[in-house]
Amino acid sequence: MHFSLFTLGALAATALALPSLNHVLHEKRDRLPPGWEYHEKLAPTKVLPMKIALTQSNLDKADEFLMDVSSPASSNYGKHWTHKDIANKFAPSAETVDTVKTWLTSAGVAPERISRSQSLGWLKFDATVAEAENLLKTQYHLYKHSTGKPHVSCSEYRIPEHVAPHIDFITPTVHFDAKVPQAVAKPVEKRAPTSTAAVGRPVQTKAALGI
Repeated sequence: MHFSLFTLGALAATALALPSLNHVLHEKRDRLPPGWEYHEKLAPTKVLPMKIALTQSNLDKADEFLMDVSSPASSNYGKHWTHKDIANKFAPSAETVDTVKTWLTSAGVAPERISRSQSLGWLKFDATVAEAENLLKTQYHLYKHSTGKPHVSCSEYRIPEHVAPHIDFITPTVHFDAKVPQAVAKPVEKRAPTSTAAVGRPVQTKAALGI
């Protein structure tokens, strides 16, 4: 009994040391875009390519950075940035990366499953529908466009309150960014400028008259 009480006390102390996992609404979609309709609930074993857009640093200084290389009065005039320079300057903070990774691993996503984009702004991992739904407190469905194009989405999702400031958005979730095939107009047959009536006399068509 004493051991059990001690164990419970230790577990309680550990729980208090961890950040609160109070989940808050991060994004919500009120309606479907035109042309889309619900098709079916996704199977829990289906694998989704999850991508998390991390909150970037220094976005408030973008104009300042631009003027620094474009103003003749600046000592950095003409010293335009490389793609690597841009990625590093706007890269999410170490705190942001660590906070989001800790959340993912604590939810059961092994560290070796998580990768970071070359632009440094994204964390990527594959997850089953069941994992993603548990992680984001949501449900995934398959939708279809009138052209037949399928798309995976949810109507809303939630993330821990302490993680929310470190995440811009997550995909696939509420966004409908699937590329829909554009309808191709059928070619209009050109009419001959004249046609022959049954009695053998030529008849001027509207095409010939420019009407």
